[in-house]
Amino acid sequence: MCIRDSNTTMREKQQFIEELTRLRKKYDTHINTYSEDYATRVRELEEQLQDSLRREKATRDKSLELLRNHERVEEKLKHELESSMRHYEKQITELQNENKYLSKRIRELQEGTRFH
Repeated sequence: MCIRDSNTTMREKQQFIEELTRLRKKYDTHINTYSEDYATRVRELEEQLQDSLRREKATRDKSLELLRNHERVEEKLKHELESSMRHYEKQITELQNENKYLSKRIRELQEGTRFH
């Protein structure tokens, strides 16, 4: 009976080892699948990050370009405004001088007609 029990125990032990081996293979397969999925997701996220960084840099570069263009236009308009102001100030001064001259001339003409 002891040999029979021993054989049964050995068989049960062997079955238990086979079941553990089967479970181990099953879990190894699951772990490999999850590892591959994880690696794929990490690659996708790294690609998304690189794409986001490229777009952010392009946006920043475009913003800087727009800012520089705005500054150039602003400087140009400033010079044009100053030039226009000088031009109109000169015209105003000339017209004021002309008005003074004409006012003086009118007074002279009025004084000349009074004596006649």
